[in-house]
Amino acid sequence: MGAVKMTSHKDRIFLNKDQHSVESAKDVLLQRPNSVISELQHQHRLIDEIFSNTLNTVRVRTYIDPAVGKSFVGCAVLKLGSEKSYPVDNWHAGGLVSTIDLESGMLGRAAAKTKSDEFIWYDSHPDTGVQITGKVVPFWDEITELANLATEAYGGTTSVGWDIAITPNGPVFIEGNNYPNLLMLQLGGGLLSNERIRKYYQFHGFSI
Repeated sequence: MGAVKMTSHKDRIFLNKDQHSVESAKDVLLQRPNSVISELQHQHRLIDEIFSNTLNTVRVRTYIDPAVGKSFVGCAVLKLGSEKSYPVDNWHAGGLVSTIDLESGMLGRAAAKTKSDEFIWYDSHPDTGVQITGKVVPFWDEITELANLATEAYGGTTSVGWDIAITPNGPVFIEGNNYPNLLMLQLGGGLLSNERIRKYYQFHGFSI
């Protein structure tokens, strides 16, 4: 498991759903010397009510437009955890992915992927029954603005797949990905239907 959720209650420590004493928790964590320990982020109420057992993040794919040197958001999805994917929202671990309309931030249907790479589509979360389709991502304008600013400031690459959590006070970066999941990002439509993305790939030598 790439991520561990650590919580405590009285004198007990929980690593994911496994209960430990303080000493045994230390032993487990010391076996992961290259780990990063970060503060637990609390997510916005609208996102939390869909599924609260994982930190659900927006995957935003940004591109530097070669014509003007400015970043733009080419596609985005909301990653939602499930009981199967706990403690992460990863799609390949059993989570769901909901499409996002770039203009409005409105969520579309969510897809789960089977082991045979087939899609199962949902309007409501299968574990909680809470509606997904039609909700609007909180702080949507702030999310896209932050992703574009970070891409331009970073300068190390011309395209990034940002994972952004939505807290009650606004968006917070979780990580940036050099190789974001293109299949996941195209659930709402092919990337090359966007003329700016098509020109980006042509500029960088792709035969399209």
